[in-house]
Amino acid sequence: MFLPTRFTCLLLIFLTLSGFSTYAESPTFENIGTKVMILEDPSHSMTEMDVISGNKDHLFKFYNQEIPNFQSTKSIYWVKFETEVLDPEHNYIEVGSAFLDTLHFYEVSKNGLLLKTVKTGDAYPFNSREIDMGNFVFRLTEPQQSSVYLKVSALQPLFFPLRAGTITDFIAFEHDFDFYQGIYFGFMLLMFFYNFFVWYSTRDNIYLVYVCYVLSITVFMAAVFGYMFEYLWPSTPIINEFVVISSAFTQITAVIFTRKFIQGDTLPPIIKKGFTLYIIWGFVIIASIILDFKVEALMMSQVGLLTLGFLLLVASLISYRRGYRPAKYYLIAWGALNAGFIAAILESVNVLEVSMYLNPMQIGSGIEVLFLSFALGDKLKTLKEEKERAQLDVMDALQKNETLIKEQNVMLEDRVNQRTHELSEANSELTALTEELSTTLETVKMQSNIIEKAHENTKASINYAKRIQDAMLPNTGQLKKVLKDLFIFYKPRDIVSGDFYWSHEEDDILYLAACDCTGHGVPGGFLSMLGNEVLTEIVSLEGISDPKDILLEADKKVSEILKQKMNANMDGMDVSLVRIDKKKGELTFAGAKNPLVYVKDGEVVKVKGDTFSIGGNYKRTTPQFTSHTIPTADTKFYLFSDGYQDQTGGEENKKFMVRKFRELLRDTSLGATMEDQKSRITTTLDRWMSQEDHFTAQVDDILVVGFEV
Repeated sequence: MFLPTRFTCLLLIFLTLSGFSTYAESPTFENIGTKVMILEDPSHSMTEMDVISGNKDHLFKFYNQEIPNFQSTKSIYWVKFETEVLDPEHNYIEVGSAFLDTLHFYEVSKNGLLLKTVKTGDAYPFNSREIDMGNFVFRLTEPQQSSVYLKVSALQPLFFPLRAGTITDFIAFEHDFDFYQGIYFGFMLLMFFYNFFVWYSTRDNIYLVYVCYVLSITVFMAAVFGYMFEYLWPSTPIINEFVVISSAFTQITAVIFTRKFIQGDTLPPIIKKGFTLYIIWGFVIIASIILDFKVEALMMSQVGLLTLGFLLLVASLISYRRGYRPAKYYLIAWGALNAGFIAAILESVNVLEVSMYLNPMQIGSGIEVLFLSFALGDKLKTLKEEKERAQLDVMDALQKNETLIKEQNVMLEDRVNQRTHELSEANSELTALTEELSTTLETVKMQSNIIEKAHENTKASINYAKRIQDAMLPNTGQLKKVLKDLFIFYKPRDIVSGDFYWSHEEDDILYLAACDCTGHGVPGGFLSMLGNEVLTEIVSLEGISDPKDILLEADKKVSEILKQKMNANMDGMDVSLVRIDKKKGELTFAGAKNPLVYVKDGEVVKVKGDTFSIGGNYKRTTPQFTSHTIPTADTKFYLFSDGYQDQTGGEENKKFMVRKFRELLRDTSLGATMEDQKSRITTTLDRWMSQEDHFTAQVDDILVVGFEV
């Protein structure tokens, strides 16, 4: 076994490395705890859409501490902050805790568009994390131009630093963090195997109990920092709900070890009763976890470990004062662990600065394990001295047994050397495997960077295409000057849209159309630009005025441009087109598949479009379109694509359907301005897509145009 001087050297090395974690160069990320706002939901009654839509923004309050800390709680907490308050170079957010059950990340643009959703936490598989790291790291989609909402809950103490930085900052920090954690867990495993080999050699059960104690506290710390989840059960998050059981075993094994080590049977009765109470307390914690009282079990575990430390201090002090020499190390050991617990509590309430790389409980537990090993060594030394004194009286028996003892020592040394050699060979294999994995990881990182750069370039090109498409659309303000009232509900599924609206004005005549091109995204965007140019050329350059003739000419031009008589191209667009004559007070409509709907005197009327599309008719006869004339007085008109009525959602995740959409237009039009009606239509769609148990993604581009003449 090690001599005390060697243990002292190990202690000095451990404390030096632990201290280095405090004085290491600070990373360049920024703590944003005082820049966020907090909203508590104790009853879990707030839906995610209620919060991220901004309906609850007035309930958020600024937080005045650097690190959010809510102790053990069953409440759900929402965190909100604006990305414009961050350093412009910081495009990643880190939630610095590996032990959060639920962590949902939402990024919302300035105009209310949901840019990004990530649902992760210890209640989800480990691969649900956006960035494969121990802590939770999220990339901002639109830095400086968005709002971020975090939904957080945990069965453990809800205590998490919030930081902003670059991905390089966080990778470097995790590298350093894992380095110091590796020192700690390596030391704990060293103590485990050392004392296990001593037990294996001596068969002294006190070492076996001590080995169980070291193992339980090591497992508990590894679970708290997320290493157990990351490496042992990444696809089975339900196990995380039961890791507190390890703290109960820590309490039980600590009591049993103490009772054996400091001659517990000789202590006062109240101390012995206390030992029995804490063993029962540990099993009550285990039962509470199994019966799903996990928050209560955690609180009992915290109280139990803290108060147990003081009971063991008192017991070891009494034993030491009675002349039991090894108890002095035991006294120092539990004093260090209690100091670690207290420092951790002071950190959690922001009294002490949070240690970057090692938790005070880890430092305390490391010192405790070291001095408990001292204590065991000293106990063996004491027993050895007692044995030597006894040997003076039984010298003859000692001489007879001397040969046997030497043989046993040789055998023990051979076993230790053999196992040391085996461990050395295993370590060499692990080193080679680690180098191979490191090379593979670097290759994956390089490929990931290339893919990410290509994605950014593609996205930039699409955003540029969107600016071109937006510039093509009519000016809504100008249309409102021409019409009595107007709203346009325009919601592309992707960045660019296959739906578009078009207008042209000549004297007292206004042409207005809602068009739905084949596809959506970039392909639909190209067709929308083609359709816009075709309609403008027909009306403004060729002077065709009748809607049915305009659609017929548009079909010819689209077919010619796409060469549809020479290939199997079926692309085209569905159109609702109206010609509004303000002097005559009448509207002329023609439709390519899409209808016109109008509401008059509380009744909703649908005027069907013809069965032909614009383009894609190369196998059919020449399409025929029909014009319909309708008086405009006291009437509200609606042009739209099929995106709204085809949107899935609701409790049964079905389509909204045409009939329900017409009823919605009728009901929302009564006694309301067009802007009010747009608001109600938007709210109805949001509720249709957002249910309590799921959120339905948008399936197509959506366009609805409503107006009065």
